[in-house]
Amino acid sequence: MKTPRKLYFVLLAIFFVLPLIQMQCRIIPMPSLKGVQRPLEIPPISIHSVSRGEFQKAIESWFARNFGLRELWIRFHNQLLYSFLRTTPLESTIDVGKGRQLFEKNYCEYYLGMTKPDIDSLPFYIKRLQHLQKLLEARNIPLIMCFSPSKAAMYPQDIPACYEAQRRETSTGYQQMLELLQKNKIPYVDGPGLLNAGKKDVSAPLMARCSSHWNNYGAFYSCDRFITVAESLTNSSLGHPIIKNVIINHIPPSYDRELADLMNVIWVPWDYRIIHTTFGNSDSTGVKHKPRLLIEGGSFNWAWLDVMFSSKCITSADFYYYYSKSYGQHFFHDSLHDNIKLDPKIDWAKAVSDIDIVVIEINQSLMHMFPKEFVEEFTNYLEENQNPMNGKSSRLQG
Repeated sequence: MKTPRKLYFVLLAIFFVLPLIQMQCRIIPMPSLKGVQRPLEIPPISIHSVSRGEFQKAIESWFARNFGLRELWIRFHNQLLYSFLRTTPLESTIDVGKGRQLFEKNYCEYYLGMTKPDIDSLPFYIKRLQHLQKLLEARNIPLIMCFSPSKAAMYPQDIPACYEAQRRETSTGYQQMLELLQKNKIPYVDGPGLLNAGKKDVSAPLMARCSSHWNNYGAFYSCDRFITVAESLTNSSLGHPIIKNVIINHIPPSYDRELADLMNVIWVPWDYRIIHTTFGNSDSTGVKHKPRLLIEGGSFNWAWLDVMFSSKCITSADFYYYYSKSYGQHFFHDSLHDNIKLDPKIDWAKAVSDIDIVVIEINQSLMHMFPKEFVEEFTNYLEENQNPMNGKSSRLQG
């Protein structure tokens, strides 16, 4: 009886001591958790902070965030929930739907009307957008609105069943926005509508099972329509993206398993069909000028830009990632991955002198995130520096 008892106490000691050793030596390599807060620093200690209980509270938060093997226990816990119950922790931003389809919770809540966005100001924003459009037209720079899709709206049949009881009837503003753009004659590209039609073209999903965004094939439809709209506004031939090769397998790249990574499990699922696409350009004559874009929008633009660059439909682009938030701006020149830098402000003078087309992207479920700050600041600059082209043609025009 002594040997089992000794073994029990040895294992118990290891269980308590190993996390402390891991904190110091990292003897078990573990990848950092995705989408969580950064580790806290050890709080400073003082008589005042101890007497008021502030230090104790801070050190408790620090230890909870930094104790050894924390990543392993969290991943193990999440793995059990996913593998056996097909669910995620309550605090997770990810939900497991039917057929193990992964969704971001907020997209489901907006699509089902559980969260009602504030869209009452859309008519006012459109009026400001129309004013910006006119100021840009004076410089022969067209403005095009582009809409990206919500996965919940694209694949509603796979939304987790637990949401159905909470479904409400409310508008997300998407249809209202389309009607306002049509009424005010502001050019746009309806990415969700194009994606819905394109779902019949291929056997693999255009939004991967473990991703919240469209893949390159899904973004292709929006890119192709964008070129059509741009050609009509600039009276020029730009060359359209074309699909050269398609491979369907079960090897998802990182952007097609982003939600699986955010689940923070031990074994990231990737047993699902993925479409890999190679693009070319329809232009066989060698168009002299390809457009340079200024883009404001969110993460759906990564795949969109990838298609535009790989198909050589654009020269370069300045991408202002969520301009209305404090993420900074991402600049891209010549290719999607080269010469990336961050800057807290836009050099409007340089931007206006270089760009050919302005693009504003917004998701169909997030009309309340209309980039009003971007529109206002851009408008203010153009009003203060009115320098129309005086009839000069855009460099895109032949």
